[in-house]
Amino acid sequence: QPFLLFPDGAWENGQATAGLLLYNPDSREIIVREIEVPDRLTKLWLQEVGEQLICQIELYAYMAARFEYKSLFLNRGVIAWLDNESARYAASKGSAQAPTLTAMARMVQQLEVQYPTVLWVERVCSYSNPSDKPSRGQCDAAAKLFAATYNEEKVRLGEKTVESVEALSKDLLLVIRNL
Repeated sequence: QPFLLFPDGAWENGQATAGLLLYNPDSREIIVREIEVPDRLTKLWLQEVGEQLICQIELYAYMAARFEYKSLFLNRGVIAWLDNESARYAASKGSAQAPTLTAMARMVQQLEVQYPTVLWVERVCSYSNPSDKPSRGQCDAAAKLFAATYNEEKVRLGEKTVESVEALSKDLLLVIRNL
């Protein structure tokens, strides 16, 4: 059985937030977590795309979840459900019109080379996305609603990964190795 991953992002009151809900078929456990969105990436996205940066936040949530669980997902089936079509398209295709989206899509592709999965990225409507609450810091409510475990440790990408996203956003021809 595949892992079911529901990442989500939000842009409200000038603040980027993200979260995830993960179903582990081995343990039959549902996990909810917040995802830290670095301020420096939010500033970069604001400079590059303006206030319409929800696509970047949504793809970042997916990328961060994919990095966090790379060892768990190794050589396993994973269905990821994204509620933003531009983010889903970039994750599936590996590119987008916005260089900031393409940068993160390339990071996910490189991760897939190093930690392969049997991955399917699908669309879920925003209203039906169970990670809506975790993406807004309401992990306790989501855990209660889904009889899930709330892992209070936020998902945080390493400094090198964040630097790579920044560098690729400015130059898509860079070669990134050893994520």
